[in-house]
Amino acid sequence: MHVPPASPFAAGALVLAAALAAAPGAARADGDAAALVERAGAAVARLDYEAALALYQQAEEAGQSSREQLVQIYRAMAESHAALGRADAAETSFRRLLALEPGTQLPEGSSPKLTVPFAAARDFLSGRHLEIECRRDGDSGGATLVVSSDPVDLVAGARLLGPGGERVPGADDAAGRGRIALPVPPGAPGSLSCAALDRHGNQLASAALTAAPAAGDTAAAATGAGDTARAALVSTDAPERPGRPLYARWWLWGAAAGVTAGVAIYYGIQVGKSEDELAELNEMTREEGHSIYYEDALAIEERGKRHARNANIFLGVTGALAAVSAGLLIHQIVSGEGGEVESARETARVDAAPLPGGAFVGVTLGF
Repeated sequence: MHVPPASPFAAGALVLAAALAAAPGAARADGDAAALVERAGAAVARLDYEAALALYQQAEEAGQSSREQLVQIYRAMAESHAALGRADAAETSFRRLLALEPGTQLPEGSSPKLTVPFAAARDFLSGRHLEIECRRDGDSGGATLVVSSDPVDLVAGARLLGPGGERVPGADDAAGRGRIALPVPPGAPGSLSCAALDRHGNQLASAALTAAPAAGDTAAAATGAGDTARAALVSTDAPERPGRPLYARWWLWGAAAGVTAGVAIYYGIQVGKSEDELAELNEMTREEGHSIYYEDALAIEERGKRHARNANIFLGVTGALAAVSAGLLIHQIVSGEGGEVESARETARVDAAPLPGGAFVGVTLGF
């Protein structure tokens, strides 16, 4: 029996499953993160990446993961997306991975399916990563989680932790971003820290509680969790991509197709005129007293053939340009880039009409 070689994606997934299974206190219930990741690793091993991604997403949504486990989940999701050829989704997962673990590297000799979205994610972050501080509020005695940098908008809440990284009894999680106030309950241990949470409750990072901030900073903290002036926030659900270069704009190719279609129409009209002239000469030969020269008829026929050839050439160029434009437009619609997509959907139209000696295809696109 032939056994296929192990996939690098499968190897990474199995390492992740082992890491989560070995985590302290990891439960084995079917909905727990460790159990879900273990099942996802098995799906990757049999090359069922769709099922693996669904399980990784469930593991993330379980809200039980530490920063280290999230790093492994994001990496496994990026690799699974890459294996399916989804470069944009892979780049999004790599962005989240690098925001938490900026020193991440891919193994030498990795496939371009991995290296291309990984490089794009690294370029997008440009050295930025998640940075937080945990400061003592001098007025209330509570703590404030300050998000100094969150380049892919991961932080959605905060949690107060005890000396061993455990949740402080009686301390509730707080939602927010930028600056998040965390009341310290009576009887809390002296050595505390703040954990930044994602929207599912997973721990993204933690920072030890420092001494009371300066008076000016205390005033700034009073602005509450809604103050995002100190954080650069970019949505990871719909990451903004750098603007397309001009040559990659669908409307440019559509405009070029429109120009060449106009030229094809012109030559098609000239073909019709040449045929009309030949028909007129044929009628004249049937009338008494009229004579025509063979050279005149031959010149009209050659001109008509030349116009027909040009019409066919420009018609073919129009089809090629329209195909490129349509491909770029479809890619833009699928990837959801820019607000111009909706108007393009509404105004896009393809028209066809017969012409003497050929046909005309016109593509109308919104601008």
